[in-house]
Amino acid sequence: MALIRDPMSTVDRQQASLVTMFRIRRAQPEPTPDSPEPTAAEPEGPTGDATRPQSAHNVRRALVLVAVGSLAAAAITLMTTGNLGKVTEGSSTPTAIPTHTGSAEGPAFADAQPGDCLTWTDPVEPDLTTADCAAEHLFEVSASVDLSVFPNSEFGTHAVLATPARYIELRDQVCVPATEQYLGGKLDPSGRFTVGLIHPSSKGWSQGERSIRCGLQETSVDGTVFHTISGTVASQDQSKVLQPGECRGIKGGVPTDPVDCGEEHAVEATAILNLAEQFPDGPPSAEQQDQFLQEACLAATEAFLGSPDALHNQTLTVLWGNLSLPSWQAGSRLVNCTVGSRSAAGDYAPIVGAARGQITIGGKAPAPAPQPPAGRAVPVPLPAPANPMIEEGPPPGTEPGA
Repeated sequence: MALIRDPMSTVDRQQASLVTMFRIRRAQPEPTPDSPEPTAAEPEGPTGDATRPQSAHNVRRALVLVAVGSLAAAAITLMTTGNLGKVTEGSSTPTAIPTHTGSAEGPAFADAQPGDCLTWTDPVEPDLTTADCAAEHLFEVSASVDLSVFPNSEFGTHAVLATPARYIELRDQVCVPATEQYLGGKLDPSGRFTVGLIHPSSKGWSQGERSIRCGLQETSVDGTVFHTISGTVASQDQSKVLQPGECRGIKGGVPTDPVDCGEEHAVEATAILNLAEQFPDGPPSAEQQDQFLQEACLAATEAFLGSPDALHNQTLTVLWGNLSLPSWQAGSRLVNCTVGSRSAAGDYAPIVGAARGQITIGGKAPAPAPQPPAGRAVPVPLPAPANPMIEEGPPPGTEPGA
């Protein structure tokens, strides 16, 4: 066993803000191989210590993929990297009305305003419909952006259809800051939700549609599967946690999406702990979290497994995550306690089976080491070695050369 953050209308103000932001970001030079690495003060968060699992940020950086899905009525760009960046300060929630451009995309796309929710039923050829945000939906609109007012003729009347790569840039340059503004700066960079973008189909583009919809979504790690959301993002804790007894899959030695525990997985959740109960006065440091979670997760995991000896018998390690400062500022307060098996390098071994039953680790049954004898759990202390820096004199009562 181991224990291992004016006269202008509302529409005009938002559009001008996004266009200005676009100009600034487009003017920034592209990095070159010789460019120095940017430096910035990072908020206190996971430190990569061996007593903690890899942070969600690092896992996503290792696994994140970008996928583009073409839809019949519109095209949805599945972009899961929106929550890799740091949360920036935002202003009040925008209330802009989308710009109508005579699109043939359908009313759900054309009429979508910030705060509206969208859904679809067929992942191959879906038609967008408006949904009650309190009910299950797949996309919460955070901004409507008219690309036709952007500088130069890139999105003009006779412009060619924007490429998927260009939409990825627009997602990063326009949708991420617009969504942070929509949430008042409270987007958890390691949480459940990512920033997405819905753009016109080729048919809508050819008929003059130049608006896009930015929004919030919950997807698989690789962005290919949408998960339903109930309620607005602002109304819920964004912590990315599993329920006790649920497992997270494994790929390349790191955790991925939830899977059945009968399949190969990296970790199994044993508890959800609310850090606000332990730290009501403000965000705790990583060290403070570790000090609390080491004991709390051990106790919760032993209770979940039903025996203090279960961890030893299953040769599993107790793991936990930390909340970074940006996650805490976004309102996230929950962390998971989990069990898994990690190498000294930090890679996870594939486990099959629920931790409260029979499992295999790396294809083999657990082989626990013998328990220490009763009453001898603590090693017998050894005498301290002599200090070589202190020259010893002759024994008392003797003289040199005697």
